[in-house]
Amino acid sequence: MIKILLVLLGGGVGAVLRGLITNLFKKSFPKVTFPLATTVVNLVGCFLIGYISQFDLNDSLKTLIVTGMLGGLTTFSTMMYELIQMLNDDNKPSPYFYIYALVQFVLGLLCCLLGYYV
Repeated sequence: MIKILLVLLGGGVGAVLRGLITNLFKKSFPKVTFPLATTVVNLVGCFLIGYISQFDLNDSLKTLIVTGMLGGLTTFSTMMYELIQMLNDDNKPSPYFYIYALVQFVLGLLCCLLGYYV
């Protein structure tokens, strides 16, 4: 029961942070159609998960931070939906589709590795 509450608390904090970051990016870059906010939260989340994983945290703290907060901050489902939105009417991807997918997957992996080895 404690783990469920830790995930709930951490996930709530992460989701609120993601919402704040998304709103900040929409206000700061109103004309940009590329999903910058999702990119930033996913890459920062990848880095932090890699970084935190090298520490010997107790199980409760790891559950709160990694599963809860960083799980709530990062967003795989939003990224997939944004990729689908980048498909044209005839299901041909726009150039942004490829850029976004590469940034998320390749840079996400590199950020996680960087965090792990920092």
